[in-house]
Amino acid sequence: MKTLRVLSWFLLAVVLLVAGAIGYSPFYLQAHKADLEAAAADALGRPVAIDSVALGWLLHPRPGLSIALNGLRVSNPDWDTERTLGPHLLEAERVDVTWQLRALLQRQVRIDQLVIRGARLMLQKTADGRDNWQLGTSKGKGADKISLRIPTLQLIDSQITFASPTSRVRRADITRLQLDGLGAEPLVLQAELVINQTPLTVSARAGAADAPTGARWPFQIEAQSGETRVELNGSAPAPFATTGLDAKLQMQGPTLSPLGQIAGIDGLPAGPFRLDTGLSWDGETLQVSAINGSSEADVLPAPLTISDGEISVPLDGLWSLGMTGTLGDRPGTLQLTPVAKPKAGDQTAGALAIKARLAEGRFDGELRPASGDARAQLSGKLEVGTLTLADGAQDKVSAPHANGTSGPAATKTKAAGAPTWADRPLPFSALTRLDADLDLAVQALTWQRITMRGLQARAKLRDGRLQLDGVRLALPGLTLRGQARVDVGPRVPTLKLELNTDRIDLAQARSMLSEGSKLGGSILGLSLDAEASGTTPATLIHALNGTLEAKSVRLLPPAKRGQRAKAIEFTGPTLRIDSGQAVRFKTRLARASQDRSLEAVDLALTGGTLADLLPGGRSWPRIDVIAQTRIDERRLNIRGHLGPLAAIRTGRDLMLDLMVDLGLTDNAGRTEALTGALTGTLARFDGLAGSRFQAQFSGESLAALHPGLPAQPFSAQARLQGQAHQIELLDLKASSAGSDVAGQVRIGLGEPVRIDATLNADTLDLSPFLAKHTNSADALTGTQGSGAPRFGRDNRGEQALPLERLKAFDGSLELSAGRIDLGDFAIDNGRLDARIDAGHLLLSADGAQGGLSFDLELRPGQTDWRFDLHHKGKFDLGRLIKTRNQQALSSVPVALEIRMNAVGASVPKLLRTADGRIELILGAGQLDRKTSQLPFGGLVVSLLDTVNPTQLVPVRVRKDLLNLECAVLEFDIADGIATSKHGLALQTDKLNVLGGGAIKLETGEIELRFKTVKRNGVGLSLLGIADRFVVVDGTLKSPRATVDRGDLFVESAAAWATGGLSLVADQIIQRLTSFGSPCETVLRRDASDPQP
Repeated sequence: MKTLRVLSWFLLAVVLLVAGAIGYSPFYLQAHKADLEAAAADALGRPVAIDSVALGWLLHPRPGLSIALNGLRVSNPDWDTERTLGPHLLEAERVDVTWQLRALLQRQVRIDQLVIRGARLMLQKTADGRDNWQLGTSKGKGADKISLRIPTLQLIDSQITFASPTSRVRRADITRLQLDGLGAEPLVLQAELVINQTPLTVSARAGAADAPTGARWPFQIEAQSGETRVELNGSAPAPFATTGLDAKLQMQGPTLSPLGQIAGIDGLPAGPFRLDTGLSWDGETLQVSAINGSSEADVLPAPLTISDGEISVPLDGLWSLGMTGTLGDRPGTLQLTPVAKPKAGDQTAGALAIKARLAEGRFDGELRPASGDARAQLSGKLEVGTLTLADGAQDKVSAPHANGTSGPAATKTKAAGAPTWADRPLPFSALTRLDADLDLAVQALTWQRITMRGLQARAKLRDGRLQLDGVRLALPGLTLRGQARVDVGPRVPTLKLELNTDRIDLAQARSMLSEGSKLGGSILGLSLDAEASGTTPATLIHALNGTLEAKSVRLLPPAKRGQRAKAIEFTGPTLRIDSGQAVRFKTRLARASQDRSLEAVDLALTGGTLADLLPGGRSWPRIDVIAQTRIDERRLNIRGHLGPLAAIRTGRDLMLDLMVDLGLTDNAGRTEALTGALTGTLARFDGLAGSRFQAQFSGESLAALHPGLPAQPFSAQARLQGQAHQIELLDLKASSAGSDVAGQVRIGLGEPVRIDATLNADTLDLSPFLAKHTNSADALTGTQGSGAPRFGRDNRGEQALPLERLKAFDGSLELSAGRIDLGDFAIDNGRLDARIDAGHLLLSADGAQGGLSFDLELRPGQTDWRFDLHHKGKFDLGRLIKTRNQQALSSVPVALEIRMNAVGASVPKLLRTADGRIELILGAGQLDRKTSQLPFGGLVVSLLDTVNPTQLVPVRVRKDLLNLECAVLEFDIADGIATSKHGLALQTDKLNVLGGGAIKLETGEIELRFKTVKRNGVGLSLLGIADRFVVVDGTLKSPRATVDRGDLFVESAAAWATGGLSLVADQIIQRLTSFGSPCETVLRRDASDPQP
């Protein structure tokens, strides 16, 4: 018991002693902190500072009592005066150390565990090549007898920073790093890092615990970032020995981007890759052999495969690189060798000779590395034979991964807030990394449907200024020449581009389009001059100033079968872009018309700024339009706007708001103007269905539409509605002077165009239109008052009627009018029905309650047209003549029938070939002189004036009315000559008149002869009138009647009239008597009458 009691007191004393020692240790350690700092500084060869020393307790990786160093700082060596990253090599918030006390008795520092938290390790390389992490040699006594072993080293939440005068500062954040086996193999490393915001996991193992003596030291290193992996497996003759190193390197992954971000290299292409190679170092030569790999990077035109390659870097000699492989199905090689061996002490590498081959292409040149302030310089000549760029390179990035997700889909969430292409900085900084002098030549480069030939350029890059001179590029239908300059100055990069081409053949150039239109033609003298500054596409577009212009553009739209294409000419088209200003386009547009004249339009379009078209911009809500042209002598102005631009891009819902101003200035300087507006929506570009417009037009004079129209005000409005292949003009209303027209029109846009109209009018006043065409000679010859032809001439020099225009469209017209005014005449209940089909025109009209009818048929032939006319009427002439005094109406019954057919393409030819018959019968009454305005009315009035000597009548008579008992005009028409085979008769209250003759329809010339005789029972002496011959000649427009006391003078008449006049002399005059009616004499002819 006594022994146990003594043992218990001893143990208690030991416990109290240990507890006292532990309690006293912090005070002891803190009191000897300076000794600890001095010892560490002596061991590391540089100052060491500790804020405080205390006891601690570690739970991981193994529980144990530790010495905690708080605020540990290890300074840089004294020779490091640059202090790029600060004055310290290491700064740590806390360092926990557990010691092996038994080893201390053997003068060995054996740290069981070393845990460092919140450390910042700052590694620096100075300009003279020294490193701040090179520890100094200890000078203390016995320092060489102390060995340092650390079984476990752990870093938590720390950072390593590296700075070099030739590269940017690099940092690595250490989430967790644990190194086991320092001093005792195997050596195992596990680390989780973040470098340049890219996570990286590293694991390594080296050595073996039971390796036999003399065995090689194996090692294995694996690194992974995302799905990109790097593995290095090999062995060395001894731990950490490099001479005799033999290893194999393997790299693979869906993209190189993580490795590039870790290495500080931006812009590495996306796409799967693989690399396998062997590494060896024998102390004199670093050998990289059996290089094998592949890449499907999106920047490559085709997959790249390296089948074999070797890199040899001797310690004393020239290194070399050689590789063989394929790009797509094109074999290639690459060789790099130094031009000369660097001199001893030269810290810079010498120039490299580069020889590369790819199928028919090759590059021979040199790369001179950077030296001092001089940049690296690349020079040489690149020649490419025939190269075809594949279409699917971009799609390879989206190939499904092993886990079933695609690359882009996996990063969609992260990229949601990524900037658009317009805001991404352009790699201008790459132009500052080296200088270059290159000659570029490409025989043929094909991409999709485009083949570029004879590409040539000289590139010179100096101090961030890239100059491309002698640029030449042959594309289908054009050859481009010019130059370009990029200047990456100290402030903002600037670009300048000048390109031009002499001619573009659109028929060949359209082969570059995936859906080439059938548009032909050419562009002459096209040039582009542009300049901009900025670092992104958006800033470049904001600052862009440029002009795209051409001397002329000739477009040939597709022609209909059997017709020639009508060219559209653009003279001086110019597209102008100024920074911050609206985009402007100007040109003169011309198109040949049917009469071979040019219809020219000056067109100006103004949109928004080019920056508005960037992603996120407001686009162009409208495009202002200004168009000016002349139609004959009329000036046409169109102003307004259309838009938005998005509607033009999509081809739907285009808003139009246009104002039209059409004016005609006559010889006196007066201007007759037309104004109008067209507003609405064009639903789609590929059809009219759904489109809605409202049109309104008015003018001071119809002459603004055509000089041949009367000068009277007018107005019109309609609602336009688009249907499938058709335009409808609904609610059409038009008025001019005393006329009003309403109805609807449908225009079918097929082949050919079809126009169907249904119109009605209360009053249709055609008087002003007739007044514009009172000259019959003009109407017959196709000329206006100036004598200028209205239409083209045929092969005989005659002015052809525009009948070919009837073949351009089909259609119908139904027109009804309650009253039709024709100068001094009016027709009630007029109706017109017309049909046209493939140039075949059928026209039918009637009026005066059916008392008048008119039928016309035009049928096209190969060169001529057949003309058939039938005009018939039976009415009271007094009801057609307008008068204010209803009591003084002229009342003359009329029976009229005209049948005529002809063949020709001009009015003269139609009249020359006319055949048919004319029959006009006038009954008893008072004939108004206004009748002279009707066909053959002038002939009757002139004859009445001659045989009615009103000046000899002692009583006062009305001179505007002529007494008439009857009149008969009958003509048979053959080959354009109207001959009175059965005579012409006229009877007044005092005379009987009988005669005949002929009329030449082509010219309207008259050759008529009449014989007068006093009626039986009339007592008044008709001095100089009775029993005399009356000669009527002149023209139908201006007939002249004279009394002749001799004979008929048949011999002096024109040859074409002698036949008709002979009938007068030989037959007709013999039947003239003073009793009876000469009209009945002519009408009672029968088959027994002598025929000519």
